[in-house]
Amino acid sequence: MRALALAVAAVQIAVCGCHHDKYPPAFYAAATGDAAEVTRLVDRGVDPAASLDPAGSTMLHVAAYYGYVDVVKVLLSRGAPVDALDAYGWSPLFDAALGGQPEAAAALLAGGAAPDLRDSSGATPLHAAVLGTSAEVVRLLVSRGAPAGVRGPKGGTPLHWAAARGDTQMVATLVEAGAALDAAQDDGSTPLHRAARLGHEDAVRQLLGYGADPSLRDATSHTPSDLAMAAGHEALTAILAQAEKEAEGRAGPTSGQS
Repeated sequence: MRALALAVAAVQIAVCGCHHDKYPPAFYAAATGDAAEVTRLVDRGVDPAASLDPAGSTMLHVAAYYGYVDVVKVLLSRGAPVDALDAYGWSPLFDAALGGQPEAAAALLAGGAAPDLRDSSGATPLHAAVLGTSAEVVRLLVSRGAPAGVRGPKGGTPLHWAAARGDTQMVATLVEAGAALDAAQDDGSTPLHRAARLGHEDAVRQLLGYGADPSLRDATSHTPSDLAMAAGHEALTAILAQAEKEAEGRAGPTSGQS
């Protein structure tokens, strides 16, 4: 919803320039990257911390989402709060992450933005970066202290989110950054469970290749192959069942067996 609201605003501004009745001049200036106008407005008394839309966006949120680094720097130099929260508990860094804007994210971090802030749902900028499909932003956040395996809503890690989307590039980026392959969220499911249930074969093969355990069970005692079967993903079920067999073979006989 957050991204949709900003995208709609951008289209309306670009097509009809209808900022006068729907959006204040400060929103328009930030959304179009007009650093000179932003400077003029703030120097004339416009509060850079003011909310500009129903979502509670400040000029810094808007500029960060669109990646207008010059505007971000102007606002920070004039006292805009770097971790101002909107109605969803998002700081501008969340917007830069969702928008896939590494340069804006870097400017915010240089200005003191918290890389591990949580929104009202418990998500972090790293979760937003997964949705924004920016591996560069993910690497930047991790390099500035964001834990690669941080837990968010329902205990889901960024790797759970990437696996659920079937985003193999993001899966690789997070694993390389140190995300735990077999982390369990609140319902006991691992990233492999998530990819299997949603039928993402490439992500499943990728996670198995990295060493994810196909025999782990969630809180309802289902393995990833069980979830794939229940969802009707026959080819994926076969892949996971074979992986389970191979994992059992590597583990050797269980206690009590000769």
